[in-house]
Amino acid sequence: MRLLIITACLLFAASAFAQESYFDKSRIPVVNSQIQYALIDTAKNLSKADIFSLVSQWASNKVSQKANTIQLNDKDGGKLITRVSIPSSHFITVGRQNIPINFTIQMILDFTCKDSKYRLIINNLSIEIPATMAGNKLIDRTVSSYDTLLSNFPTADEYKTKPKSEQQIYQHQSKYLNTMHTEVLSILTSVKEFIRKGNTVNEL
Repeated sequence: MRLLIITACLLFAASAFAQESYFDKSRIPVVNSQIQYALIDTAKNLSKADIFSLVSQWASNKVSQKANTIQLNDKDGGKLITRVSIPSSHFITVGRQNIPINFTIQMILDFTCKDSKYRLIINNLSIEIPATMAGNKLIDRTVSSYDTLLSNFPTADEYKTKPKSEQQIYQHQSKYLNTMHTEVLSILTSVKEFIRKGNTVNEL
């Protein structure tokens, strides 16, 4: 399996990376060797059609960007599947410079609606980094799976045994994992609050 190369544009300066907190990979839910987040919640006063309508409203705001698409919109079956792309960035310190790293987090949101309850599964997470200049070297555009990144990422105990130079690389990769994890949790919270708000309105 090809090692994920999302940090290739900065490996030349690994010794100059600022110290970053290590990301504990056990925080990320894995099902059958794939990252998969899930939200299962109730909305006792809402029918399947009501919940689907709310989910559609939420998704229409989230997928309004050109890069985001609805892949399945089945009102009768209560199924909505959408692909979402979220632009993000972070900084690393090389010498005295803060260098911005821009990237895009891509994921599939799979909604299943039933009377009084719904489920959201988020999976197929990937990362895209545009072509980047590292000094005078051009690093090609990279699109890779977060599953691959996570599978090659050490556990906390393994991390402690790595040479300092490797630890610095993993500290940088930790930023990608932490950003992805934070974005997904934000989506789950946003959906849950939106549906519960709709359920509360229905009670009035």
